[in-house]
Amino acid sequence: MRPRFALLLALPLLGACTTLRPNTLLTLERGQTGGLGSQSITLVNVQDSRCRPNVQCVWAGELVAQVRVTEGRSARTLFLRLPEARNTPWQGLRILRATFDPSPKVTFTNQR
Repeated sequence: MRPRFALLLALPLLGACTTLRPNTLLTLERGQTGGLGSQSITLVNVQDSRCRPNVQCVWAGELVAQVRVTEGRSARTLFLRLPEARNTPWQGLRILRATFDPSPKVTFTNQR
């Protein structure tokens, strides 16, 4: 009887748990393709003018990633920026972070 009682007490707690959606992060290098949610994303090109760590710069710079996004039969090319522009027309996919390697590894997310 006690195991059933403990299970009944635990059920409300299980309902309060947040379910993490799979595939909310994707890290790619130039030329690689991966899946993020229901989208297929190809990192076509990266332009990186960011100020490197431990260097003083007049301008912080930015990273611009050209990506090809395919979902079902539709495809589009996007230019995503890091830091993200305030007036970004595309509100779904965004850059979360990028390494400072000669060929940067760019991490995308579809979460806000």
